[in-house]
Amino acid sequence: MNEITQDRTLILRITALDELICMKALVDERVESGSIAVFAVIWDGDGSGSLSSSQKRILFDWLNSLEVLSAIAVDGVLSGDLLDVFMMFDIRIAGESFAMHLPENPSDFVFNFDARRKLLLGKEGYVHKELASEAFILKRLINLRIDMNEAVNEINKYIGRIIGDKSIAHVKAIVRCFNSYKKNGLDADRDLLLEEEAKQFCTLIVNSRKSMG
Repeated sequence: MNEITQDRTLILRITALDELICMKALVDERVESGSIAVFAVIWDGDGSGSLSSSQKRILFDWLNSLEVLSAIAVDGVLSGDLLDVFMMFDIRIAGESFAMHLPENPSDFVFNFDARRKLLLGKEGYVHKELASEAFILKRLINLRIDMNEAVNEINKYIGRIIGDKSIAHVKAIVRCFNSYKKNGLDADRDLLLEEEAKQFCTLIVNSRKSMG
């Protein structure tokens, strides 16, 4: 595992999914210390990876309660547990040869796939089993496509557009609202997101393609 901390972002390069379990304590320590606003992963392994069901549940619960933004950058063809983990992150970044193989049975996901689909695509959204990168961007399953050789710079640049000059405490406050939105999906009572900026931030993440141009 290779660790990079830059511009309030902790970036970890990993080659095995169980490294995510191992680095939880490190990320939690950085979040608690107030030194990072974003936790990002660059996947340098192959397109599959393997975790037990209990490990995937631990990651899902952790990422959905993390008080900083989470981002992941992956290239190649995603399937199995790596695809499961990829869809847990707030910001999903794809390399130039990125593709997905969705499982035949949505119940194979550790989370409720239909609820996650509705959150990302809207209630009428539909996901084909295989789509090209540009189609995935349009469908919001990925937020950005990059040259993976420039992954660190591209992640920092994209994150910079999202959080701007907000303080880490400010980002954490907004992410707590976003976590509520992720937990409750489109059924969330958005009136409970009292800060208008928080609602705008949620929309920006879910439909971040609109912010590019």
